[in-house]
Amino acid sequence: IVSRSRYIGKIEEYNAIKLTLVNPAGKKLEIDSRRISHVQTEFSSLKLKADRLFKEKKFGVAFEQYEKAIPNEKREWIRREIISKQILCLSAQQKTVSAISLFLAHFSSYPNTRFLHVAPLNWDSIDVDVEIQNKCGSILSGNPLEQLIASSWLLSGPQKTVAIKKLEKLASIEAQNEIQRRVVHWATMQLWRTRIDQSTKEDLDSWKAEIQKLLNEDRVGPIIVLGKLLTRLEQYDAAAIELMKIPIRYPDRYLECASALDLAVEALTRNGKSKEAQLVLQELTNRYTTTTRARNRQNRAVGNQKKINNDKRPK
Repeated sequence: IVSRSRYIGKIEEYNAIKLTLVNPAGKKLEIDSRRISHVQTEFSSLKLKADRLFKEKKFGVAFEQYEKAIPNEKREWIRREIISKQILCLSAQQKTVSAISLFLAHFSSYPNTRFLHVAPLNWDSIDVDVEIQNKCGSILSGNPLEQLIASSWLLSGPQKTVAIKKLEKLASIEAQNEIQRRVVHWATMQLWRTRIDQSTKEDLDSWKAEIQKLLNEDRVGPIIVLGKLLTRLEQYDAAAIELMKIPIRYPDRYLECASALDLAVEALTRNGKSKEAQLVLQELTNRYTTTTRARNRQNRAVGNQKKINNDKRPK
């Protein structure tokens, strides 16, 4: 049985540890943030407009609108929420260096942020350009969170060995608080990316159990890695089911949604479910058009069509 309480009042602070509220009688209450399922409040028209643009995947103009909303918002806890959406806007536009810089500035000012989960971590096997490599190289010796972010990107580049050593060290830290605990778990799961080809059914069961220990919002990247392992173990239906959780449960995570959909297409195709694969592919190419995953699929389709047309020509 789960008991639920409703509180009304003015929120003075809301972070990853607690929500501080002054009720109508003037009494100050402190509530554990883990107990809070929903907060209802009023937002400015500027923020609401930015939220609409974000949902429409117009991330460039949404970022600018969020920027306009910040000076007009007096509540610091809402300002932090707005900044978290800006980080997601930058990540969605693949402006990785800017996303990392804004996130780290936010974390430096608010180490108990509720928005640790928007940290610009790389969970995919994608090419990392020189700008990202240089940025990550500059923070690789920083605090544990900086090391984690840097290593997640450097795993896909020439500094992979260095990144693995950093992640192994992070994964062995004895966490002193909730933030460190989350960093340690993510570091462990980043290392999974390097072990997919060698992992077994026993590893799969272990990974599933570890993911269940995470906060819901922290599971996005690890689910992608889990989906890849399920596909390698030829558990294609299970892979597709896991991967489809991401666009359903975490629609704000634009790039991760695209990766999950693309990997689901691969799993369904390998399982001979071409109709289902085509439906998921349409979702990817129609709604995530600016992502590398969608562009690669579109280019592949164009190339296949050209080959078909050439084969039809009389010899």
